Amino acid sequence: MVFDAHDRAFALFKGACQRGIYDNMKTAVTTILVGKERLYNRRFLQMCSHYLVDPVACTPASGWENRRRCPSRGRATMGRSEHQEG
Repeated sequence: MVFDAHDRAFALFKGACQRGIYDNMKTAVTTILVGKERLYNRRFLQMCSHYLVDPVACTPASGWENRRRCPSRGRATMGRSEHQEG
């Protein structure tokens, strides 16, 4: 479901964001380590690599963190088209 949602969103916006902020959902994060370090799900990393998205995980129990990092209230800004190289 998460992969399909990303695929549809990037198709709708005709591009992908440069950075995705995720709230440690099991589909994305396998293990929470010390600080901001995470072990990401292999398939999730493959999707991020395909779309050139840099995944960033929030600190557990810090719901305010998403809005502070993304002042546009969670709206993604499209930085590059999936057809662009590099």
